[in-house]
Amino acid sequence: MAVERLFKDEATEEKGERARMASFVGAMAIADLVKTTLGPKGMDKILQSTGRGHSVTVTNDGATILKSLHIDNPAAKVLIDISKVQDDEVGDGTTSVVVLAGELLREAEKLVATKIHPMTIISGYRMAADCARSALLERVKDNKEDAEKFRSDLMKIAMTTLSSKILSQDKEHFANLAVDAVMRLKGLVNHFRNGTKSIKGSTNLESIQIIKKAGGSLKDSFLDEGFILDKKIGLGQPKRIENALVERLFKDEATEEKGERARMASFVGAMAIADLVKTTLGPKGMDKILQSTGRGHSVTVTNDGATILKSLHIDNPAAKVLIDISKVQDDEVGDGTTSVVVLAGELLREAEKLVATKIHPMTIISGYRMAADCARSALLERVKDNKEDAEKFRSDLMKIAMTTLSSKILSQDKEHFANLAVDAVMRLKGSTNLESIQIIKKAGGSLKDSFLDEGLVSDNQKGLKMPNILIANTAMDTDKVKIYGARVRVDSMAKVAQIEGAEKDKMREKVQKIIGHGINCFVNRQLIYNFPEELFADAGILAIEHADFDGIERLALVTGGEIASTFDNPESVKLGHCKLIEEIMIGEDKLIHFSGVEMGQACTIVLRGASFHVLDEAERSLHDALCVLSQTINDSRVLLGGGWPEMIMAKAVDELARKTPGKKSHAIDAFSRALLAIPTTIADNAGLDSAELIAQLRAEHHKENSNAGIDVITGSVGDMSELGISEAFKVKQAVLLSATEAAEMILRVDEIITCAPRKREDRM
Repeated sequence: MAVERLFKDEATEEKGERARMASFVGAMAIADLVKTTLGPKGMDKILQSTGRGHSVTVTNDGATILKSLHIDNPAAKVLIDISKVQDDEVGDGTTSVVVLAGELLREAEKLVATKIHPMTIISGYRMAADCARSALLERVKDNKEDAEKFRSDLMKIAMTTLSSKILSQDKEHFANLAVDAVMRLKGLVNHFRNGTKSIKGSTNLESIQIIKKAGGSLKDSFLDEGFILDKKIGLGQPKRIENALVERLFKDEATEEKGERARMASFVGAMAIADLVKTTLGPKGMDKILQSTGRGHSVTVTNDGATILKSLHIDNPAAKVLIDISKVQDDEVGDGTTSVVVLAGELLREAEKLVATKIHPMTIISGYRMAADCARSALLERVKDNKEDAEKFRSDLMKIAMTTLSSKILSQDKEHFANLAVDAVMRLKGSTNLESIQIIKKAGGSLKDSFLDEGLVSDNQKGLKMPNILIANTAMDTDKVKIYGARVRVDSMAKVAQIEGAEKDKMREKVQKIIGHGINCFVNRQLIYNFPEELFADAGILAIEHADFDGIERLALVTGGEIASTFDNPESVKLGHCKLIEEIMIGEDKLIHFSGVEMGQACTIVLRGASFHVLDEAERSLHDALCVLSQTINDSRVLLGGGWPEMIMAKAVDELARKTPGKKSHAIDAFSRALLAIPTTIADNAGLDSAELIAQLRAEHHKENSNAGIDVITGSVGDMSELGISEAFKVKQAVLLSATEAAEMILRVDEIITCAPRKREDRM
């Protein structure tokens, strides 16, 4: 009776054979979990949190996978700890250490089943470990005294480490970056530069900063010198114990999908997202209505891929990967947000067929990489660059802008808006910072009434010539006691008057400090109450209140001023300048116009339209065009459009497939078929016979230097050069590389683990 009450009610105990089997099974299950990630052809895992945001991590790093798991089994936790220590100590081998420990326990289980005592097994394992270490020591090489050979060793180690990672395709490039960075650690560089042979290096990696910036491709990564501001088992009864324990390896909130089931879940989620936005592609693409279920039930009407996808609440982790690449495409180049998702979805659709024929995912990935390189090279051979000829370059920009706007709500007036966009971007003089281009939406009139104004327009009403402008974000109401719950008790009305007088004196002093800056215009982010407004008026200073935050940031940028919040040191405050502040009318609204601003490239595009839904979509469309044009001014290479780039790439990839032996040729051929999905979808969305048009395009592109693409207006194959349909090379390159990398990431997955976020422990 006493033994039964030794533990409290919540406690349980397992003894002897059952305890040992529970430990064996838990540890082996953890080893089996990460085993498939090992080696250059190892597969990835998708780790999905069920917490806020449902964050997704795709990785094959053993330590990252294991530390994200919520495990109950104590033996499994021991293996997770050794993986963490391995990661902290040497940075690699985190999967190997767990797999080896699991296999040692698997062999030990067989020995225990034959009645060999655990301590005897431990003694034998220790002797074997010492023998294995001695065997390695006999064969090691140490080239530390020879700087050249030592660097070569470091390069080989780095490339071997990266061979099993997502960077394997560019392992030499990243190995160079890693070796150069590590050699810069205190001791290494100086020893090499001074020609000495001994090398003493630091292992403190805190002086190596890694910054991640979405956009471009992995090959665009670089090293910068400096610092920039902006991780068979047992028999009989033990076998039944194993089944029970494996089910309980994860905590109750966690779920996992393995192998074919996990891969199919990834494929289906990604293809579903691609199919969702596919109908918006091309000049005849359809719009989607997005309605919020929140307060106000706001409605958005759009065919912009990035806008549609970022408004969705998705649980499928592979679908989230595609949404992320669409967002990066939007941030990086502004267009191609739908194309990149459609292409990634088609690559996965083709990969699904190949996997069904027993072709290994890593073989497919290898073929896709070869095809992507071939496709990019084919585009580079056909690009045109007219940057040296101003007239031809402007013509290229106009064609790109009109092609971009052809699939938007502005397509009817695409020439008018292309002119506005090109004029605005040409004022930037090579900059990609679009903050100096302001877009104002005013309901009323038609889209054709939209215009470009040189200067800045704000929602306020005043007028002044040659102003000195102080831009501020400060409280201009009468100072109050702003401590919650504070009270001031007085015994007479005279005391109340004294308090009010003190408040006014304090505000008067603040206004005098502002006036002391030698200004004649004061723009404030916050409200300006009556008393300080009267003081400004008496001093002949124009006071503008309640400017929106984005507006005041832009105003400071274009007038050359800085936003101030304290006014004790006038010499430290930078004032803004312009030639004229005047009041203008747009529709029935009075606005204030800043002209002749210090930043000469500043301008405002005023959009007019029938409703705010139309104006919102027009703004998104124009913003896409501005982004593409600003990127094209920096990278002036231009391609034809209308499905022409995809046909050029597909033809080159087809030829590569015919030359490539082995199963990779099937993957390369599948890549070619996926590329044809873009012109096929453009034709389908226009209600055309896509099979007939694609067949005609194939025939046309077997002719030398063909410019054939799909003319959706006439419903036939047309000459894209004559029709003036052009696209920026940077957009097409980003679509190709991003879609390939996203498809590769999803293809590498063989398990999806979903875990709830860790709960705070109750310390009470």
